[in-house]
Amino acid sequence: MPEIPVLTDTGFLPPGIYNATLPECLDRFGVGSEKREGLGRLLSEVVSAAREYPTIKRMLVWGSFVSDKLEPNDLDYSFVCSVMHRDRMVRDEHRRFLVPSEARIFYGVDRSYLEIKDYPIERFAEQMLFL
Repeated sequence: MPEIPVLTDTGFLPPGIYNATLPECLDRFGVGSEKREGLGRLLSEVVSAAREYPTIKRMLVWGSFVSDKLEPNDLDYSFVCSVMHRDRMVRDEHRRFLVPSEARIFYGVDRSYLEIKDYPIERFAEQMLFL
């Protein structure tokens, strides 16, 4: 997967799925305003919680956070996870980040799961590039 590209003239990423580490994402999109810094801290907490679950394989971030908006609306994200992952496996202290309905209530974020039967990410990404 390619690295994060330059934003388009409309202020958004070109269509596609891009590879980035958490520090790269925070350096690029978690600075510039208090709102961005707050969403960056939230993203760090979400990633920290997700790393404790081997069934969560990747995280996809989209929307105004990964744009040039100084004040993004919210943090939109999905997890690519094994079909073995279910909300009931999520520990109570992580539910506000990892369970869709609770993430919406606590933080106003849009998040979801993309479950895939077989992993590797390369095959998944090739099938998803139409986004």
